[in-house]
Amino acid sequence: MQYITFDQTREYDLILLGRVAIDFNPVDLNRPLEESGNFNKYLGGSPANIAVGMARLGKRIGFIGRVSDDQFGDYVTHYFQREGIDTSHISRCRNGENLGLTFTEIISPSESRILMYRDGVADLMLEPGDVDEEYIKNGKALLISGTALAASPSREAALKAVMLARKNGIPVIFDIDYRAYTWKNPDEISVYYSLVAKESDLILGSREEFDLTERLLGISAQEGAAGEASSQGNCAQRGPAEDVSAEDGGLKDGSTQSSPPDGGVSKDSASARYWHGCGCKIVVIKHGKEGSTAYTCDGRHYTVKPFPTNALKGFGGGDGYASSFIRALIDGCSVPQALEYGSASASMLISAHSCSAAMPTLAEVEEFIREEKEKYGEMVVWTE
Repeated sequence: MQYITFDQTREYDLILLGRVAIDFNPVDLNRPLEESGNFNKYLGGSPANIAVGMARLGKRIGFIGRVSDDQFGDYVTHYFQREGIDTSHISRCRNGENLGLTFTEIISPSESRILMYRDGVADLMLEPGDVDEEYIKNGKALLISGTALAASPSREAALKAVMLARKNGIPVIFDIDYRAYTWKNPDEISVYYSLVAKESDLILGSREEFDLTERLLGISAQEGAAGEASSQGNCAQRGPAEDVSAEDGGLKDGSTQSSPPDGGVSKDSASARYWHGCGCKIVVIKHGKEGSTAYTCDGRHYTVKPFPTNALKGFGGGDGYASSFIRALIDGCSVPQALEYGSASASMLISAHSCSAAMPTLAEVEEFIREEKEKYGEMVVWTE
């Protein structure tokens, strides 16, 4: 079943809105940042990485953002252009704002940390006037990164983009993408994350990110358990500017399918049921090394295990996951197939030194899946 309808006549497969940054990953591995003296420079920022990932997978990509008016701004803009990503709606900052810089610390394959510099950062200077309705209308879908909601005027620009997408019947994808930097308090996070999540057709995030989003909503595990009593779903397609509220119905998860990897059936089901009640079609909740589960609006859920790999670092997998998962949905793949693609790309990314530069092609992902399944068998668990 295709849960989200993508208008294949539109020019861009996906338009993303959010941050473009620069990553500095240490060449001196397996040591703390203070002992690292050499770094490789890469284009960074989750939405930017996803954009590159989607382009490598053969998709036509547009981007809405702000970058610095200097050599680093040149670097990221030219990087996008070499990847075939449209940069016509990437604007330069006018008041000296800088691109965000991220220094990563790779202490071991299982222990990594990130140090971000985001004061007066360029991407948060995106203004509502930078968001053009005609450009939004050219996309099969719109992706909003949660970091774009961290401060004004970027948050108003992101909310405007969501409103225009809904007005024109364009699916909204919300990558929660929580970063502690810039946010002032947990209530603020929940307010703005939930505003976008309620308008989204697909939500992707970790359990921690869903907890932050739902902090003020009063979603209980008992609600999720109660939702398992019926198999009636809520898969009506959103229309332009359709008004869908939580009271209109939700996921009635009565299937006998696989549980979330952490065994937290009630908590994850409660989240899925609530967001499905708001009109969301697919809710993906990630549990790190334990895998991830996609909940669909007809009451099904599918779990994928991580593909075994020799990890180099503990970050970057989520951007590979998102790019391959979304690509698969746009191309008409089933949710289990999309999960397989997403998990494979995530494993490929954590075994590479970079994020953007290591994004695989579709042929590379499919070859990786074939080889891994020959060794380890199926990774997706579900019951039809």
